[in-house]
Order: sequence, then structure tokens, then C-alpha cells
Amino acid sequence: MQLNPDESVVKKTGEIGYGTGLSKKNELILTNQRIILIRKNVFGKTKDVVSFPLSEIVISNQQAQVMPGKKDIVTPTLDVYFRSGMESFIFTWEDEVKEWADCINTMLTGQPGRFKTGDWMEEIEEFAESFAGAAEKVRKAFGIRSTEQVSCSCPSCGASLTGTKGETVRCGYCGSYHTLPSA
Repeated sequence: MQLNPDESVVKKTGEIGYGTGLSKKNELILTNQRIILIRKNVFGKTKDVVSFPLSEIVISNQQAQVMPGKKDIVTPTLDVYFRSGMESFIFTWEDEVKEWADCINTMLTGQPGRFKTGDWMEEIEEFAESFAGAAEKVRKAFGIRSTEQVSCSCPSCGASLTGTKGETVRCGYCGSYHTLPSA
């Protein structure tokens, strides 16, 4: 494989699948001008070299149309949408696909892609955190009392007070009444 005089390698990965074949012996190279796929035979010898110019990648809404995909439920792919059609490169690791998509997008648009490198569990945790406190807000809006247990010290004598959020309780030690914190 020969690079152009003004071309430089940006990223390189081995063990890439391509097309319908199951073999992951191919090599993928990203340069400042193109994506190069070095297709290899079962013995690891170069069969042919295919080039995909970066200038042919579709850009929409300031995002290169290069994104993580799935060949099946577990096999990550890098799906690249060119003006002439889509090409799909099969990777081993999803994070690596996102790194490639980010890198290509940055090269073409000057902005990082919208792809997070992290596993699906982090995405679920982020989704759950977005709803944190939602039940409490609904309870307050409809005047429904909280069932969350809290404890604090009695402001009068320092004894321990326990109960549900916002509940008024009587201190068992000094007999004073106090409303438990609701936040």
C-alpha cells in the first residue's frame, strides 16, 4: 500500500471484518485523506487494498455520517455512509468503533462526534439518574407524603430522631416536637 506524498496515517486497527465474510483478518487504516481497507486471505497475506475517500462521506447537521452499528446483537460495526452507499466494518470492541467514529467526525467537521465511549451499563445509570427525585416531585405536586425514612439529631437535646421525610415527631428524651428534614 502506497500513501500519497501529502497523506499521513491517523489511526490503524487490525482484526477487522468486512462484508459478509466471517474472517476478521483485515486491517483498517485511517489517513488524513481516506479509509484504507487491506483485505487479507485466510493465511494473512494481502489479497487486495480498497480505498474510501473521506471527501465522499456524507455530512449532515455538522456530523459525519459515521456511526456505531451492530451486525447482530453482539457484533459492533463502524457504519460509514458515503455518497455512493454504506460500508460496514466489523470490529471486536464497541469502544474502538466509537473512537473511530469520533476521530473521523473530528477530521471532517472539526468537532468531536456524539459518541460516548463507555459500556451500556453507564448509559443505563445515566438514564436512571435523569429520573432521580422524580417520584418525590410527583408526591409533592399531588400532596402525597413521602415514605422515605430519615434520621437526624434533636435540636433541643441531641437525641436521635427518626421517621419519614417531612413528618413531625416528638423527641422521646426531652419531649419537644420537630419536623424531620425533607431534603
